[in-house]
Amino acid sequence: VTARRSGQPALVVALAEKASLRLHKKFRNLQQRGKTPQVMITAVSRELSGFLWAAMNLVA
Repeated sequence: VTARRSGQPALVVALAEKASLRLHKKFRNLQQRGKTPQVMITAVSRELSGFLWAAMNLVA
């Protein structure tokens, strides 16, 4: 992971770390609430698309 992050803008790396923590937390919370795998994956992917959009806007 460190090798891939080298040379990337600091804002993008910070956003990626924030996304990773938030998405893992969301997945665990949904899992603890007994949601089906399909619901968990859909919810996490929806948030991931938001983070990708934000990263693209930071770079542009």
